[in-house]
Amino acid sequence: MNHCICNNEFTNQAANRGNKMEKQTIFGTPITPIKLLDQLQGESFCISYWNRDKFSDADLQRYIDTAGELLLDNGAFSAFNAGIECSDEYWDAFADWALAIAARHPKVKIIVPDTITGGTDENIRLARRYIPVFQQRAVIVWHLHEPVSYLRHYVGYDIAFGSSGDYWQVGTPKWHARVTQALDALKTNIDDDKRSAWIQVHILRAQAEHHRYDFNSSDSTNLATNHCRYRKEGGDYVRRFADRLINKVAA
Repeated sequence: MNHCICNNEFTNQAANRGNKMEKQTIFGTPITPIKLLDQLQGESFCISYWNRDKFSDADLQRYIDTAGELLLDNGAFSAFNAGIECSDEYWDAFADWALAIAARHPKVKIIVPDTITGGTDENIRLARRYIPVFQQRAVIVWHLHEPVSYLRHYVGYDIAFGSSGDYWQVGTPKWHARVTQALDALKTNIDDDKRSAWIQVHILRAQAEHHRYDFNSSDSTNLATNHCRYRKEGGDYVRRFADRLINKVAA
């Protein structure tokens, strides 16, 4: 792969903490009722293609107007859980959907189509097909069950780690060992090739563990799923819940 992502569009909502890495918290969607977005102005959101029918165009525009940044997910994980295999037709429709949203917001990243349990060759094929489509917005998924040596393909790209195979369960000793091994491999590549200093590393489905590692960003549906538990606090309870999640990641 010869494409090189040299500019990172994702900033961070955390305050400058000296030499400590700034970490970005991305909130999964949909967050309902939609009026709660008023408490989350400027935050970052992940919108999944799998959930596209849950958003009216007016609701989608609310997210576009509210978000500081958007991460557009390809829906592969949800499709896998539903027992559905994604075809190239599905991926092409996802690409059209994602690019249409990207045309409406200046800061968008797009998860490149991937297969959760498929072989490395298939994921390389998908990456090669869609990186030219998404260009600097592309985020490539590396699955933890794939060879760590596969990361050499990613030098110069934004990457998302996906928990899979023997490392499906987030937070187990085996999972922690694998994540550490992969991050160490990336650091070695940075020493060998300065282009990889441009990459941003995202962790999918593991925001609860983000504070332990130097990932640039993570996403979770925690706020979307659980904010109602804090309704009794009153006032801007969603804002306060979001701040707690942000502070945990930044710790």
